[in-house]
Parts: sequence; structure tokens; C-alpha cells
Amino acid sequence: MRTLKQLILYVLLIAAALVVLCPFLWMVATALKVPGTAEKLQFLPFQKISLAMAGRKDFLRAGVDLNELQTDQLQEKILDLYSQHHFPSMKEAREALADVIRRPLNQTETLGFEQVFSNRLDINTLDKRQLVDLAGLRDYEAKALLRYRQNTGELDGAHELGSIPLMGQLRMKRLLQVFQSDASVIDRLEHPGYTELLELADEELDLYLNLRDSRKGPFQSPEDLAQIRLFSKERVQELSDRFFSNKLYTLANFKKVLFEFEPRRGFTIRRAFINSLAVAIGTALLTVFLCTLGGYVFARKEFTGKNLLYGMFWASMLIPGMMFVVPQYAVVSILGGINSYWAMIVPHTANIFGLYLMRQTIEGIPASLFEAAALDGASESQVLRIIVLPLSLPIMATLFLMTFLGQWSNFLWQLIVNTPDSMNATLPVTLALFRGQYSTDWTILMAGASLMILPVVILFLMSQRFFIQGITQGAVKE
Repeated sequence: MRTLKQLILYVLLIAAALVVLCPFLWMVATALKVPGTAEKLQFLPFQKISLAMAGRKDFLRAGVDLNELQTDQLQEKILDLYSQHHFPSMKEAREALADVIRRPLNQTETLGFEQVFSNRLDINTLDKRQLVDLAGLRDYEAKALLRYRQNTGELDGAHELGSIPLMGQLRMKRLLQVFQSDASVIDRLEHPGYTELLELADEELDLYLNLRDSRKGPFQSPEDLAQIRLFSKERVQELSDRFFSNKLYTLANFKKVLFEFEPRRGFTIRRAFINSLAVAIGTALLTVFLCTLGGYVFARKEFTGKNLLYGMFWASMLIPGMMFVVPQYAVVSILGGINSYWAMIVPHTANIFGLYLMRQTIEGIPASLFEAAALDGASESQVLRIIVLPLSLPIMATLFLMTFLGQWSNFLWQLIVNTPDSMNATLPVTLALFRGQYSTDWTILMAGASLMILPVVILFLMSQRFFIQGITQGAVKE
């Protein structure tokens, strides 16, 4: 009976933990999903098969039993449907199958056919001939796609075609070699010698010339040419209707957040990350310092109006925090603190709860220790360093962690004291820029949110011993 109760308790605890962790797990899973798939509630990989590549085993998996001859006939019919780069619909494919087996498909076969097959082509499995003959790519486009796939691995989807550069690694290497001796090469690629050296196709050369003519000024360096993309947005959109990928998870979202996302020129997510660290750590350290000094004074010193002043501090906690926003902003604005670090740090160091926490902790230190220190002639700084700090370390670590968490996720105040063009914006404010007016890329947003949680998790794991000790300190009476 006791074992059964323990088992039920464990099950309930595991269920409670899963409920608590569910939002976090959903966030991480969404951050790892291929862009554009966040709205689909699909988190387990499900491989689809291109009709152009289907074999007998694939049709058996879909619930359609074909012999070898029927499989060959159906494959020939399906490939004919792709002739002249026409992409057949699933209805056309089902009709071709019904024609081969000489009967209409039943409901089970139709459902299995729709679930297993795709009329589009798997962008990660096609070779050069198939890319040209079936997908309708030009020869140079197929070569560039294969080179890009070889260098970067499997593509997340057709949208990644827009990342393929006009100048691949080999071309850039050759271009850099020529550039060292002739800097004008980047504006003269139409020269027969350069075109032959770089093996540029006529269409690629036309793309380069059109871009060069549309620029206000000449190319400054080979890096300018590295930014030219092989496929235009219109071409990517056209090809996206022909390709699919079986990939469901990718690290591309984190790569985009860390290295590509730039809400404004010169400002990246890495800069926002550093800003948040500076603000959170600065506020936490200054709060712990001031609250420790204030707690020591209120706990061990006597002066006129001590209890009245402490009561006024306590009374201020009854006022909602939103009431302080306007006067704080007015003071910061008058002092010229807009778009500055100190404006985000200083107003939040007046932590009355931290003052109370440190006062109660220091009051719990035996008075005999302070008396002994006074008899030994210890100065105030020595008392703090030798007695107060070591015995208050768990509470100080707890206060540091609580303040860090509060400032790390602070959104409203950091938004108010930073203008839209500020270079000191923090992570919460920057992540808000991931949301568009009409749509939101949740995979990118969740990747940014996952990165934002990482320092908090690391800090808690490093200080959990102090945190738990600080929370439980004084809970047990000897």
C-alpha cells in the first residue's frame, strides 16, 4: 500500500513538472522548427515522398498494392506529367494511378496516398539532371544549388534558395587572387578574361551587370559581390511551389537571430545581449551594495527618526510601481539620461524589499560578534568585511539573483528610456521588434526567447545553493 502511494506521488510530481515545463519545452521545440512551420502543430518528423521518386515499397506504404509492371507503368505516367516542367496536382497523380490499376481508389487508398506522397520535389535529394529536367532549373542554377547544398548541408526549404550567392567559394577565391593585383576587376567582370576565369554563365553575368548598373556607386570590395544572390525574390517564390523538404528541425533560426537579424544598421542581437547583461548585472550589484549598507545601518545603528524613516520606506511599497514611472522618467529626462545605461540602472536600485531582507538578516547575526569586533578595535569596514558579508552571503546571493531576474526581463522601463534609434536597447525591447504588423515569425521569436533564458538558467544553476540557503535561512528555530 505504501509503495502504491509513493508511485502515485511520483506520477503526480512528474505530471506537475511536465505541466510547468510545457511552455518552456514548446518554446524550445518551436525555436528548432524550420521557419514557416511554427503554426503547424507537428513536432514529430513525418517523411513525405516525392511522386517523381516513388517506388513499389512507397506505394505499399500508402496502402496501394502494385506489381512490378504496374509500378513501372505508373512511374512512366507520373514522369510524363512532369514533362515541360508542368507540376501535376495530386488529383492528376491519383487519376494516373487509377488508370494503371484499372479501378478508382477507395477512401483508404486515397487518404494514404495524400498522407505519404507530395506532388512537389524534395530539394535535398535531387541530382543535377533531375533539377533541370523535372524542376525546371537552368543548368547554372542547378550547379549552384548543388554546390550550396554540398557546403551547407540539407536545405530547410525552398526559401533558402534566396541565400545562394552568385559567387561561390571557388569563384570568390579566384576573384580575391585577381583583386590583389587589379582592384578594378569587381567592376569589369564582363571582360572576357574575367568571365572565363570565373566560369560565369550568360545569365549570371546579366544579373551582375543589371545590379551594377542599378547601383548609385561602384563596388568597393569583393565582399560587395559576395552579397549578390543568385535567385531573385520572384524566382524563389516561383520555385517554392515546386520544392519541399522533409526537414522539421534546424539550427538556422538561432543562426539568423545571432548573426543575421539586424533591426537597424549597426545594431544586432549580440549588442542587445551585452546591453541586457550590463544593465542586469549593474543593477543587481548596486542594489546588493546599497541594501547591505542600508540594512546594516537600520539593524545595528541608532539615530534620530530611524523608525519613522524605515516606516516611510515600508509605506512606499504600498504604492503601485506604475505610479513611479512618470516622475522617474521626468527626473531622468531632466538629467539627460535618455538612451544611457545609468537611466536603466539607477532608478531600480532603490529596492525597499532588499533593504528589509538585509536588515532582517543582519539583525539575526549574534550581537556578541559585533561587541567582540568593537572590543578588538575593528573599523566599520572591517566589521562589514569580516562579520556581515560572510554571514549574509546566502541572502546577498538571493537578492542578487532576484534583482538580476527582474532587470533581465524588464521591458516597460527599458522601452521608455530608450528611443527607437538607441544603441542601448536591451533584449526584451529588441525581441519585440521580431513581431511584424501583420504577421510574426514565431520560430525566430522563440529562438530569441530561448537565448534570453540561457543566462538565467546558467546563473541559477551556479547560485542555487546560495539561493535555497537564503530562502530557508531563519525558517528553522533551534
